[in-house]
Amino acid sequence: QGLVALKDYNALSKSILLDAAADIMEAHIEDAKYLLAQELGKPFAQGQRDWELAIDQFRWFANEARQLNGSIVNSNVAGCHYEITIEPIGIVGAFTAWNFPPLLAARKIAPAIAAGCSVVLRPSEQAPGIV
Repeated sequence: QGLVALKDYNALSKSILLDAAADIMEAHIEDAKYLLAQELGKPFAQGQRDWELAIDQFRWFANEARQLNGSIVNSNVAGCHYEITIEPIGIVGAFTAWNFPPLLAARKIAPAIAAGCSVVLRPSEQAPGIV
């Protein structure tokens, strides 16, 4: 069902969705840095920076999603052209390591959503709570 729902989102809708995810993450920076400290033993400043880098991924791919509209390219054959369409290819299976869980998850989730694909994420067993 997730693939069907995202497949029908246009470029702007996917961008808005990714920006909204980044907004939600920004609202939870304090909680995230404490959880990263608890799960991984990271200092608060490092945990906060990890979370901020994950937010940056969602913002960057939100901008990229706006540009995924397809195009028409001229052919070498007179009167012919190529139409390039952007279509999701399926559901993305993603796995993350323990060392930078929010950033590694964001690097997999954000581009998949920008492309219109849904994601099934399996976080590391050493840091399952932060993702």
